[in-house]
Order: sequence, then structure tokens, then C-alpha cells
Amino acid sequence: MDRGTETAGWDVADSGAGNGKGPRRESELIALGFFVKADGLWVCDPKHPKCACAEGLAATLRTTPGQTNCLICSNWTPRVGCVLGYNLHLDEVPGLAPLSTALDQAHVWVEARNMGRAVARLEKHLRSHVDDAPAYFALAKLYDHPLYQGPDQRRAIILYQRFLELRGPVADDPDAALARRRIPILLRLPPPVRAHDDDQDGTLATFVCFFRFGTLTHVAYGLLTGRRFVLARAGDADPESGRTSVEMGQPFERKTRFLRWVTGEEPRAREMQLTRQEIERMALLPPDALARESRSNVSFPHEEICAVRLDADPGRHVVTVVFRTAYSEHALVFPADRKGVAEQCAALLDCLSARAQQHAVSGQASAAEASQEA
Repeated sequence: MDRGTETAGWDVADSGAGNGKGPRRESELIALGFFVKADGLWVCDPKHPKCACAEGLAATLRTTPGQTNCLICSNWTPRVGCVLGYNLHLDEVPGLAPLSTALDQAHVWVEARNMGRAVARLEKHLRSHVDDAPAYFALAKLYDHPLYQGPDQRRAIILYQRFLELRGPVADDPDAALARRRIPILLRLPPPVRAHDDDQDGTLATFVCFFRFGTLTHVAYGLLTGRRFVLARAGDADPESGRTSVEMGQPFERKTRFLRWVTGEEPRAREMQLTRQEIERMALLPPDALARESRSNVSFPHEEICAVRLDADPGRHVVTVVFRTAYSEHALVFPADRKGVAEQCAALLDCLSARAQQHAVSGQASAAEASQEA
């Protein structure tokens, strides 16, 4: 499969990039694209290097010849690659249940931070399946999701209530219990706060890694906006792999094995849980508040980053993104199974820092010309 026009896809208005006539629909973008699967990820077909459905940073940088960089496209996720190609593939797989397909397609749009298209996908399903209780519950959770910042957040209340009506009394139903618990909470919530001034360029990506500066290493929650890169201390044990700051900060030696034996698995599991809770809390904070919350948190304007590189260390099973400023060098260490996240992070940092430096040079040149004319 390499041509989106071979299938009609689904036709729902969403919050995609404008094409001069309003927001594009996912089906319109799919019709423009050519997708292939390479190394387990959906990518732009190399035979058609100028991707016509690139959005976000990838769209703004397409003025130069050459292949579109999928890693900096807003339709890319490290898990599946191009969301458009992945969703087109799901539409073509025979025998999949309609709700299963819709849920999977919506989920990858959440991974890509595009809540508009995630919501649109489930709303499309509900128009054809008006009594599908699980679909109402899934859509309610989208409106109730921390990433959703639109004006219709309280619509989750109506959707939860509709789900409970269709579901009826079911013993030990965790979904029904969640819906009943969230309804009164949402009724008490103030209207959602729209985009913060500091984040008017939008959050481009978030991730969890080990942040190493000098001899200090800790688990960090990273947030990339169009203006700056924020790294906030989250704990000392990765919530997914369980690897600790001591292990990731120094080469593996016998002392690491001894440390594992001394600390035991119970303290490690407790530290993983604490780190997970801290990340969930920080994910709700705006970038400015996140940067100022602790002295351990750091913020780098993109123009201060002068070099980015990606290093792999198979012996330690890690991938490292190293970035330099004028006075220091910093490392973001990812477990090897998160190589895709590291590659996306490196590509975005490199793109954003290069763009910021170009703008700074252009601004200096313009200021110099103005002073000469004066």
C-alpha cells in the first residue's frame, strides 16, 4: 500500500493544518500521501520524497529541496511512525471490528497530540453506531484528557451520562465506576484555561528520559515548545524500565549489581511509582510554571543550543541525545527500546535550534541595516 487515494478513508472535519480553505480533514491528507512501512514504522515513500501531507515543522521547512523529515512532522509518533499511513493501513485490514479500529486510530492521534482528530474519529464512529456504549465512554475520556484544551471539555459529562444509560447496571464495572466518579468532579471544575502566552507556539513533544549534566543524573520530564526546551526533575527511577539514575549515570560495573542487591526490588518499585506520579502531575503544568517550579528544573531557549548529536551505546543498551550550549554540554539518556523517541527528540532539537539561530542572525542583520540608515 503506497497510495492514499486507493481507499476513501473516513471523512471528518478536524483540527489539522489549514490548506487555505480551512482545516484539512484526515481523509484529504491521506489522499495526498504515499506511505510505506520501513523497519516497523510507516513513513513517506522514498519514491515521493516531497510529502504533500506534512504538517507542523516539516511543512514549514519544505521550501528547500530534498526529502521531508518525518521525525519533525506533527503527524509522527515514535511507536507507529506516520499516523496517516498507520490509520490508512487499519482501514484496509479486513475483519477488524469498527470500534476497535476507531479506538486504535484515535489513540495514535492522542500520541501525536492532535486531540481534534482523535475526537473526530470517535464522533464519526458514533454517527454510525449511536448505541455503542464503549464508544461514548472512550469519547468522554478524550474530552476529559489533560491534553484536551478546547472549549467543549464539559461535554465529557454528557458522554459519561449517556454511557451509563446505555451500559445499565453491571456488577463490578470499573468503567462505570470511573464515569460516576468523574461526573461530579467535572461539574466543579472551572472553564479550561486556553493556551498560555509562553506556549503560544504549542507543545511539540513531551518525553521521559535521564538527564545527565556533569556527574549529576536524574529522571527528567522533557517538554519541547516552539520557543524553548524545558527539563524538569521527576525522580531517580525510570517508571517504565525501572533503571535508576546510578545505573544510567555511570558505566555498568559490579558495584551496580551490588547496589541492586542492597536496595532490593521493593524500594525500586516504590521509586518508580513516585516518579510516575510526579510525571503525571507535571504534565498538567504550563511550560513557564514547570520551568520555575524547582531549582532542579532547567529551561533552554532554542537559540542557545548550538549543536545536537545522537549517540548509541549497545553495550549499555542506551541511546543518548547530546546537546551543547555556548558554555556547557548536556545529555539525554534513553533506554534502547525508546530509540524512536530519542531520534525524534534529536531531530526536533536540531531543527528548532537551527531555525532560532537563523532568526537571530536575520534580526541582527536587520538591526544593523536600520542603524546604518539612521
